[in-house]
Amino acid sequence: MDVLLVLGCQDVFPYDDPALDECLGWLADILGEEGLVATYLFQAERAEQLAAHGRWDVIRKVARHEVGLHGRDRHPVHPETIETLDWEAGVEALARIEGEELATLGRVFDRPPVGSSQHGPYSAPQLYEVVRRRAEPYLFGFPAAPPLYSVSRCWGALAIPFATPVPDFLGFAGVYDRVLHDDEAFADALARLGEHVARCLAGGQPLLSVFLCHPERLVYPEPVTRWRYADGQNCPDHTWQHLVTPVCRSRDEIGRALANFRQLVRALRGYPDVVPITVAELARRYGHEPAWVRRSNLLEAAERAAQKREIVLGPPLSPAEAVVGWAQSLVQWQESGELPERLPHPTVLGPPAAPSACPAREALAPAEVITLGKALAREVNASGHLPADLTVGGARLGLGSAYGALAQAYRDVARGQVRAATGLSAYPRYPALAAPLARLARSVEELPTVRPGLGTDRLALYTRLLTWTLKPAARMGDGG
Repeated sequence: MDVLLVLGCQDVFPYDDPALDECLGWLADILGEEGLVATYLFQAERAEQLAAHGRWDVIRKVARHEVGLHGRDRHPVHPETIETLDWEAGVEALARIEGEELATLGRVFDRPPVGSSQHGPYSAPQLYEVVRRRAEPYLFGFPAAPPLYSVSRCWGALAIPFATPVPDFLGFAGVYDRVLHDDEAFADALARLGEHVARCLAGGQPLLSVFLCHPERLVYPEPVTRWRYADGQNCPDHTWQHLVTPVCRSRDEIGRALANFRQLVRALRGYPDVVPITVAELARRYGHEPAWVRRSNLLEAAERAAQKREIVLGPPLSPAEAVVGWAQSLVQWQESGELPERLPHPTVLGPPAAPSACPAREALAPAEVITLGKALAREVNASGHLPADLTVGGARLGLGSAYGALAQAYRDVARGQVRAATGLSAYPRYPALAAPLARLARSVEELPTVRPGLGTDRLALYTRLLTWTLKPAARMGDGG
């Protein structure tokens, strides 16, 4: 199992204490001494502060590791940015913001950032399109694909998940800010980490992301985010600083925290069958797609979809890839009399809008199924997206109903059972995982730092649409 070591650097404290900057270097040195490369995830504002302090000594130490972007606390946060925007406008707005902030990291650390990451629950579904266009991975979003809910493809982008709302999610461990200074509490946490690693290995997890700590909180354990960004406002330090009593760890506590940090990373390096990995290495290992979609995979997906009467997730295909594969195969069958054994792997994104659920017909004749397949393939070729709705014989079909009909028809043809009619029915708009993912995305609206009354309807809708594209990421050497 691979293990990714991450540190989060988002805390912008207003205190004149050199240790707040030096702590980043202390940890970078320990990691280097232990032969490890970690990923420092920065908010741009924190990187700018580090540069403004002139701490080029610390910056050079951090730059020996990977550097990536960790969202933002400064308003507008991403859910506020996309609140009233359609999909494409949201993509363009986020691409502009992220482009500027990634450029800041590149200037400060004099090296290209390895990618972006979600900060807490501040999700924005369009970021998957942003990072897909940059051909970079996205860390710590909520979506992930069964059966392992680990390294996944979401909207065509490589996705390293966090807190996917499924029972017993195993892909993430940490954070150790609160225990590193306390030997007894740390020993308990380290024992639990060992148990977690054992469960991951037993379950065949390919990757465990370990969020080691927020370095600044080893010195000042109480973040000031709630004061600096209260209720959707960017509050100048002088308006709130007199309300907060700084809590600083003692020199002895900081020394214990650093010793325990070393013990933590040594443990992660030393577990049997666990190999530390960087984001760049992950991107190389999982950054490809198989060349072909195989008939056996399409049939398996069609069998499951027809049996469960739902949009199914599971390896190796996303629902979007499956429905395009069924459509293309049925068109070829109509022309040649044979289902193809394989097809070129399609590049297809999810629908740009919510599909209809109830079809305006009860069934399709065999020729109309082929018409449906051709219409779907034509839409994908033209736009790169699945259509939300299609029209066959003057009747509207939602994407879910089209998916169900094409799954039935493909299964029947593969069995040599061509029916006089393929039934249509009301069908889910999205895979079942869409609902808990949308609820989790909406949770941002109750944070004390967002604007009161933040609208999350578009956030929830676009989160649901992502699920059409979910699948496990293929590891180099796997598949066609």
